[in-house]
Amino acid sequence: MASAPTFPALEVMTVGPHGLPVGRRLPITERFILGRGNTAGLSIASSLITRVHCEVVFELGRWWVRDLGSTNGTFVGGEPVHDAQLNHGDCFELPWGVVFRLLLREPVEARDEAMERALFDTDDPRQWSVYGDWLQERGDPLGARLSSPRPEDDPRWLGPLAGDAGRGELQVRWACGLPREVVLRCLTPHHAEVPWEQRLATLQRQREFRFVRSLELDLGSFFREPLDQRVVSRALVLLDGSLPALERFVIGPASLRAGASDLTALLRDTRRLHPRLVLEEPLVRPWQRATLTLEALAPGLTSTLQLGTPVELGAHASFNEAQFQTPGPLGGFSLRPENDRWFFEALDWRTRVLRLNGRDCARAQLRDADLIEPAPGLALRFRA
Repeated sequence: MASAPTFPALEVMTVGPHGLPVGRRLPITERFILGRGNTAGLSIASSLITRVHCEVVFELGRWWVRDLGSTNGTFVGGEPVHDAQLNHGDCFELPWGVVFRLLLREPVEARDEAMERALFDTDDPRQWSVYGDWLQERGDPLGARLSSPRPEDDPRWLGPLAGDAGRGELQVRWACGLPREVVLRCLTPHHAEVPWEQRLATLQRQREFRFVRSLELDLGSFFREPLDQRVVSRALVLLDGSLPALERFVIGPASLRAGASDLTALLRDTRRLHPRLVLEEPLVRPWQRATLTLEALAPGLTSTLQLGTPVELGAHASFNEAQFQTPGPLGGFSLRPENDRWFFEALDWRTRVLRLNGRDCARAQLRDADLIEPAPGLALRFRA
C-alpha cells in the first residue's frame, strides 16, 4: 500500500498550548483549518484560539494563510494579517507563540562545522561568499542568502522568531546576512504568555543563530521584581553549547535578590560549552541612573531630563522648560521606576497607542537606548 503524501505540510515550530511536539509535521490538503473546534483539521486547546481561527489554503497557484474572523488574530512577522501569501519555509503565528512553518518539500540544510568555525572570527565578505557558494552547490537556500543578503528578507530568516522581532521583543543586528548581536526581551510584562525559557530555546534551535556572537537576555523585563538566583542559574543551564560562536552573554538590566549564592561552578560549565565566551562582570548588569533625551523635534532643539522619580508628560507638559510643539497630537505617557526597572505607559492607551522603537506599544519595561515616539516628529531616547 502506498504511503500517505508527506508534503505539503505544516511543521510545529514552537512549544505552546497546542500540546504538539516541536518538529511534528501535519500533512495538509488544499484547505486546512486550524482552530479550537472539533471540526478543524487541527484542534488547538487554547482559550486564545477561536473555534474556526484560520486556514491554510491553495488558491491561484499559491499558498495562503487566511484569518477567519478570529478574536485574537493571525500573524506573519508579528503583524496581524487578513490573508498573506506563504512560500516554502515561511512561518505564521497564532496567539500567543503558536508558530507553524509551511513545507512544500524536504528542507535542505547542509552543514560543515569546521567551515562554520572558520567564519566565527571574520567579517570578510569574500570568505562568507565562499561558504555561501558551498551551500548553494548542495542545494541549501541559505547559500543564496549569504551571497546577496537583503534587509527586506531578514524576517524570513528569523523563522519562528519573526513575530518576536516584529513586536520588538527580539532585537537583531545583522552581519553577512546572519544574526550577529541579539537582545531578547519582553515588552508586555503582564502578558508574558510565552516564557523566556521557550523563547531562548527557540532561538537556539535555529541554525542561523549558530553565528550569534553577543546575546543579551533581558530577564529583568520578564519579572516585576528582583531576580531570584534560580532564574539566573536556569539561564546558564539553558546555554547548552548550541551557540558556538557566542563571545558575550549578559543578563539584565536587573537586580539580584539578597543572599545570592556562588555561581562559580555553573559559570565554569558555561565557559566549557562556549570556549569563545568571555563573561562580563557582573553577569547580571545592574540598573543605572536613567535619562531621557530629546532627539527629534524642531531643528537644533535638544534637552535632557534626569530621571529619578516618576515623570508624566503630556500635551501641556514641558521638557526641561522646552514646550512640546509637534505637527500632530501628542500622546501623553508616564515613566516610573519600579523594582529597579523603568516603566513606560501611554496615559490614554485605549484611544492612542504610542510607538517604541518604531512599533506600536501601550506599555513596556524600558532598556537602554529605547526610542519613545509620542507624536510624529518627536523622539525621546531613554538611556540607562
